[in-house]
Amino acid sequence: MDRFAADVKASAFALARYGGTSRLTGGGGRRPSAYMVKLAPAPRILTVAMAGTFLVMRAYLHWSPNTDFNVGGYNVHHLFTGVLLIAVGGIPAVSVPLSSRSRAIATAGFGAGLAMALDEWVYLIATDGTNAEYIQPLSLAGGALMVGLACGYALALGHGCRRRGPVWQADGE
Repeated sequence: MDRFAADVKASAFALARYGGTSRLTGGGGRRPSAYMVKLAPAPRILTVAMAGTFLVMRAYLHWSPNTDFNVGGYNVHHLFTGVLLIAVGGIPAVSVPLSSRSRAIATAGFGAGLAMALDEWVYLIATDGTNAEYIQPLSLAGGALMVGLACGYALALGHGCRRRGPVWQADGE
């Protein structure tokens, strides 16, 4: 039996035995499943990946503003790279059982891709799309705002999961 299945089985046993509360935490609240405890660092990993990618990417492109990534004569914006990372990290994270290390890597990849996509999205909407416009205050502020909102959203959802239990679990379960 793989680790995911073992965690789910242990969680189901604990919920059945203790009626959804934990004697270890003094009762009164739901006992978080072993699977949920394993997911607890995900919002922090996601936030660090988003913020770190945004800061490193912005710093690098500020110091080298005419750096372009070209494939076959086409300029590939970091929007496309970001969407690719979102797919590569996000789909396995929600589709298959992963070890905690693999889940952390997938979450970090998803966060890096999301930061790239949000930053480029604001840049392409708010400016004329030139390299010179990328380093202007409007592009920087818009990218920082969008990535900051995404980080706050991830942390708020993570905080809610720690307080109430898994999002997918109904109140009566």
